[in-house]
Amino acid sequence: MEAALFTVYAEDFAMNTLNIGKNIKKLRDERNITQQQLADAIGVSFQAVSKWECGITLPDIAMLPEIANFFDITIDELFKPNMMAYRNKAERLMSIYESDIENSDAFEATDREYKKLIAENNFTSYDMGSYAYLNDCRARYYLRIAEKFYLQAIEERCKNKR
Repeated sequence: MEAALFTVYAEDFAMNTLNIGKNIKKLRDERNITQQQLADAIGVSFQAVSKWECGITLPDIAMLPEIANFFDITIDELFKPNMMAYRNKAERLMSIYESDIENSDAFEATDREYKKLIAENNFTSYDMGSYAYLNDCRARYYLRIAEKFYLQAIEERCKNKR
């Protein structure tokens, strides 16, 4: 029984280790940075980054928070199988915001990233449409809040007239 459990654990571990290299490559590609640029930013050699992406070695466990922080993701996301490849950081943040429309921090981070793309003149028409959608989602969120308070005010007014 123990051997079977170990085999399952080893297979899961092997799959997760393959994911991290693929995910680092996806994240690097979506930000259009080289292995050298990533290596310089986190203090390793470009050869180390290459070995991670090829599945030859893994990043040291102490590097995981630094890698995740660099890409603005969680450590868990580094290990996710079939991690979505996004065209840029703004698109990744937009997917986070869409999953929690009430999260003001997610909105602010996404808004900042789209504004950065626009300021750097590094955007596509798709990015502009996504930015419009982001603001439309936020406007609808605030409209729902306003509607709730309007209805409460009307109910209070009706109670006070009685």
